[in-house]
Amino acid sequence: MQYEGVDGLTVKNNRLTVKTSVGDVKEMEPYSYQTGDQGREDVVCHYVVSKDHVVRFDLEHYNNNRVLIIDPTLVFSTFSGSRASNWGFTATPGPDGTFFAGGIVWGDGFPVSTGSFENNFRGGRYDIGIIRLSSNGRNRMYATYIGGSSVECPHSMISDAQGNLVVMGRTYSTDFPFQSFFGTPGGCEMFVIKLNATGNNIIGSARIGGSKYDCVNVQDQLNGEGPEQAESLIKNYGDDSRSEVILDASNNIYIAASTRSDKDFPITPGVFQPSFGGGNQDGVIVFGERPAGPLWRVPQAGGVPAVVTAVDTARGETFHAIPVFMPDGKHFIYFRQGKPEVYGIYAGSLAAKPSGQPAERILAGPFAASYANGYLFFMRDGTLMAQPFDTSRLQLRGDPVPVAESLATIGVTGVFSVSSGGTLAYLAGRKSAGFQLTWFDRQGKVLTTFGQPGTDQMIALSPDGTQGVVRDASTNLPAGDLWTLDFARGVRTRFTFRKSVGSWPIWSPEGNRIAFAAGNNLDTLYEKPAAGGSDEKELLKEPGKQILPSGWSRDGRFLLYFYSGGKNGNNIWVLPLEGNRKPAPLLATEFSEAEAVFSPDMQWIAYTSNESGRYEVYVRPFVVAGGSGAPSLGEGKWQISKDGGFLPKWIADGRQIVFETVGNGALMAVDVKAKGARFEAGVPERLFQPPQLLGDYMWDVTADGKRFLLAAQQGAQTGAVPFNIVLNWPALLKKN
Repeated sequence: MQYEGVDGLTVKNNRLTVKTSVGDVKEMEPYSYQTGDQGREDVVCHYVVSKDHVVRFDLEHYNNNRVLIIDPTLVFSTFSGSRASNWGFTATPGPDGTFFAGGIVWGDGFPVSTGSFENNFRGGRYDIGIIRLSSNGRNRMYATYIGGSSVECPHSMISDAQGNLVVMGRTYSTDFPFQSFFGTPGGCEMFVIKLNATGNNIIGSARIGGSKYDCVNVQDQLNGEGPEQAESLIKNYGDDSRSEVILDASNNIYIAASTRSDKDFPITPGVFQPSFGGGNQDGVIVFGERPAGPLWRVPQAGGVPAVVTAVDTARGETFHAIPVFMPDGKHFIYFRQGKPEVYGIYAGSLAAKPSGQPAERILAGPFAASYANGYLFFMRDGTLMAQPFDTSRLQLRGDPVPVAESLATIGVTGVFSVSSGGTLAYLAGRKSAGFQLTWFDRQGKVLTTFGQPGTDQMIALSPDGTQGVVRDASTNLPAGDLWTLDFARGVRTRFTFRKSVGSWPIWSPEGNRIAFAAGNNLDTLYEKPAAGGSDEKELLKEPGKQILPSGWSRDGRFLLYFYSGGKNGNNIWVLPLEGNRKPAPLLATEFSEAEAVFSPDMQWIAYTSNESGRYEVYVRPFVVAGGSGAPSLGEGKWQISKDGGFLPKWIADGRQIVFETVGNGALMAVDVKAKGARFEAGVPERLFQPPQLLGDYMWDVTADGKRFLLAAQQGAQTGAVPFNIVLNWPALLKKN
């Protein structure tokens, strides 16, 4: 692109500034992508300014054999020309490049075409307005009203190969132009209507619904009609209008929408789910925080998370996790971790304050539970059990019945999933003889082992790789101690004597000290000489909080840690180890950030964040400014992982980051390169799949990136692991 008549072009933080005599124009960061086998794939793209005011695009790692899209441009933009107020709701392309737009019109004045299906506004607060434009947007091919004497909204549209338009939406009008009727009339029904290509007639139309509200998400924002208020769902105008219509190759019409008609929706015989599933359709997501903290809630439409439960550290709790909703959509069960007298399954309510959730334990045990069709499913000594559960009283009834034996477990969960439709899936695992500390190369080949099988699971290697530190229990267990490993001598030595929660150990850059979290449910950071002894030094104490160390700067001046259970989840903080030693927030946003580690040159930090909707690894500049040496983050942010990632680790030369993937636990590596203030990352490379799914901190890598130490589960299956599927699990309960 060549700019004419400008005074200058500059690029900063990948944004282009165009200087003109009347002010500056700023172009946002360019967006580029290709469409591949996995769908849309982003391509890293940067502005490059050369002489004569020419701007080019610098692209990384793209396929020369596929179409490359760089900052898609606007084809056309136009007004409808309506004299009445009209709001857009949906749009779709035609087979010949034409364009359909649909919305609501608040009276007469929509630019209908001569001979259209409906030339007049029918009444009520608003009717539907449909307009078809030519491919360049310059000509109106047709425009028409659709409606009855009350109100209606279009939700979704699609055109067939002949240019006929199928529109789906909702209506309150009894005189809407229906030709077919399915179900019982109620307050609001879904409709489907098919217009011919010229818009002067309908090919067919149908009403579908029961006697209650259909095709409206809890509350109709515009009409003020609906069964209840639900601010958690309604965020923007149109959020109440979510349904979809598609066509198959034979032009059969498929629709998807919501219904509150619990008794008389027109269900056909032999379907997957013949009855109403319950709930109140309030669109709330409840989730737990990793690796510690309370439960949170967020509207399904997005927004700022709010705390649902409060972790009672004085009682010995460490975190809450794995929530499962009850049929009413208001109550849920979840798992509380902590001391043995605390951990187990509890009930919660969206209506209760975080500190006011019930404290009565429903079921004791170290594993989370699930619910389906009146039964609570839980683990007991490796066996999956089912027990009747009263969802109105939130209490167990009757006796538990075994469902499946020798289930695999990960952390605090059994590897199983159960549905109300009668399907159960689970992974059977042989009883483990413990965990064997095992060295692997970058291809996943076993090199050697250390010590005997045991319970060691949390791993941190010294900077020179000659030593290690492990915890003799899982991160999820409340009681454990740290042990140091001398690989040359084959010696394992007790390092702490607490038998308490913890410990998240990290090594100092010289390898002569170890920092870890302990105290009252992880509220204190300590450091201790790696050689052992009783000389523990308190670095930071935050009563009532959980603070977990993650990174130590090479010059020894700063310690990174994350504060679990902050207002918006995990926040990253930095603790200066010199001067006033006053901790400061480094990254505290509306998202959850954790596991920050320094690059070898201290110019960058890698960390995990869920800002994309799942945890990914990111890199940002680390800045120590001024004589005071106040730490902060510089401008710019780069995503390192592609399909989810956490627990990043830098290789010593700073040219690669290793991390663990979300889901399957594969170990990945990404080549990285810094050019001044600019950071570049390559395509993530899969190194190897560990022999079992890894929990947090069950692996580490040597500084040269060539060897990995894993806590390998004894008896774990390798290769493809089959899941067991039960298609009618209620029959198993009847047999017992």
